[in-house]
Amino acid sequence: MERRRQGWALGLVLLLGLGGCGADQAVSAGGTPSAAASGFGATQAAEVLAAFDEGDSAASTAGDPDALARFETAPALDASLAGVRRADYHKRTQPAFQHVDPKFALPGTDPRCFLVSATLRITGEESTYVDFSQFVRTPVGDWKLSHHVQVSREAVPAIGDLSASPAVPSAEAVGERSRKAIATELLARTIATDRADTSLVASSPLLDQQFAAGWTIYQQQMAAARMTVERTMQSAEWSACAARTPGGTLALLTMYVTDRVAPAAGNRAPVVLPAESPDMIALGERDGVRGPAVSVSRVEVFLLLVPDAEGSPARVLGLSDAPTKVTTS
Repeated sequence: MERRRQGWALGLVLLLGLGGCGADQAVSAGGTPSAAASGFGATQAAEVLAAFDEGDSAASTAGDPDALARFETAPALDASLAGVRRADYHKRTQPAFQHVDPKFALPGTDPRCFLVSATLRITGEESTYVDFSQFVRTPVGDWKLSHHVQVSREAVPAIGDLSASPAVPSAEAVGERSRKAIATELLARTIATDRADTSLVASSPLLDQQFAAGWTIYQQQMAAARMTVERTMQSAEWSACAARTPGGTLALLTMYVTDRVAPAAGNRAPVVLPAESPDMIALGERDGVRGPAVSVSRVEVFLLLVPDAEGSPARVLGLSDAPTKVTTS
């Protein structure tokens, strides 16, 4: 699991380092079958989380992708694999971690997912973090981490006591029109649009002043190298579970996007992303990439608070970003 706050690594020529289980049977993560679908409560969810902490923490410290895949699935696994590759490149060991004081948002019968907010303690660090995660039940019956986002400190109060919030399907909690509009607005905001609709998504220091600022620097650096970069969205997926709270609905939105780097008009030189660029490090491309154009696929996860009141903007409480693939054309 990628535990430190995600940097905004955008793979540049010039380096940019923005940087359902029965009560009578134990529940675990990482390949251990679950019990029947009924009777899944906070005790069982805590057992899933404890098993995850033990196994995934060891896999992260060992830098073992196969072991991580026993405890995680996409998109969380994409971010963790990027973290393993960064650690390997910098010849460091990722520290162990543990979730403490977890709060769960649980569904009713036949649970296929649940949400958890918790304090994250990292071995060797005095500081702690608050994160928000979703676990999903796989077809074989075990539980895996599917989403993991660190919550910005100023947004922690918005999470509230998750244990008082039932988990419901995101499609039920957030209308289709709102889901589509929010995804479209977030895509525009990640590339520093000058037409931000803050009535739809509130102004966010994390999104607008940090993440999008990285994109602006990215474009400037590309322009200086006589190249252009454009971002397109392939798909947007809302988390299976959402939590209804007094302040609105907490849900996770995953966007799959592609950044295409191409020569600017009049430039016939190939595009080169060197091995030491952040995205190439996260992808394990030790030789870098060269081609007429280069596309970097990436996954971006947003933790959102969507108010129930119509006309009130959604809030970005946390986000993560990781490259998943590089191709040339």
